[in-house]
Amino acid sequence: MNGDSAPVTPAREIVAYKPTEPVGDIQTLKRLLSSESIQARIKDAVATHIKPEQMLKMLLMTTAKNPKLLKCTQESVIMSLLTAGQVGLDFTGVLGQAYLVPYLSECQFQIGYRGLVTLIGNARLVTTIYSEIVYKGDEFKVIRGTRPEIIHVPVEDRELPEKEGDIHELVRAAYCVSVTDTGQTQFTVMWRSEIDRIRARAQAWKAFKSGAIKSTPWATDYAEMAKKTVLKRHSKYLPMSIDKPGIDRVYKAIEIDDAGYGFGGEGESESEPNGKKQKVDLGKPEQKPEPTSANLPLIKRITDTKTEEELDDLAKNLKQEEYESVCGHIDTQRKRIKGEVKAPEELFHQ
Repeated sequence: MNGDSAPVTPAREIVAYKPTEPVGDIQTLKRLLSSESIQARIKDAVATHIKPEQMLKMLLMTTAKNPKLLKCTQESVIMSLLTAGQVGLDFTGVLGQAYLVPYLSECQFQIGYRGLVTLIGNARLVTTIYSEIVYKGDEFKVIRGTRPEIIHVPVEDRELPEKEGDIHELVRAAYCVSVTDTGQTQFTVMWRSEIDRIRARAQAWKAFKSGAIKSTPWATDYAEMAKKTVLKRHSKYLPMSIDKPGIDRVYKAIEIDDAGYGFGGEGESESEPNGKKQKVDLGKPEQKPEPTSANLPLIKRITDTKTEEELDDLAKNLKQEEYESVCGHIDTQRKRIKGEVKAPEELFHQ
């Protein structure tokens, strides 16, 4: 023997995973994330264009900035991380793409307006897409018919009030505009009353109004939430193609927001029988349609129809939840059949 000893590799500390208990502190979170079972879940969930190490780094940065997340249950933090990994968005808040927000004892993943724009852009569904807010005093006119058009002339040098509640009263409408690579322009307009109906169904807004939580983006960032709401509605009418790169992440993002996962999500799939608040199960969401990404074959059947009669027959045979998840595609296909909009293959070129 030469007297030299081999370096000793310290054994990895085993951390008991307790899903319903709070994370506690940063060191516990680090040990939890280093466990083989959690790392395997993260590796299986994250989008192909992002590394699991990036997700872990973002989580540690986010919890360091917002220690309240450490009071959330271990499972809700991990589920939020996995959900973020599926759509591949930055959730530190720096880019405004997505956020992790403590909601009572649970961590929830929220997709922001910029995040949805990023996903749509990455999927190359359109060359340009954006939302705008129409305030009182702006010149605003919506023209329908054979030559639809929006005329919006904002008031110059407008000074908006600091209180978001006062901004809400100034909003008249929100609209989203998209332009395809062939130059075709489409738009969707939502008046404030329509946006407020969506807000009224949102999980976070109900909790805020009941006093269960002290803040929600619907109360602090109404204009941004309005822009995201009309953007999301407009995205359901975009010409989709199942072979577009990143299309699954667009569907997944809409699914997440529809299911009310996001703190401030529209919660369009929620219901509250007897007026009682329901707890959102991040791992096993209920009262929502099948995942939108699972409807790709159905969307293909819709876009393959040639006549309105054929489209109507298909629609009549759909289950209620199936119809609700693809109604925008049915309406768009009807317009294509009538010649009001171009077919997907005319709009996009591989």
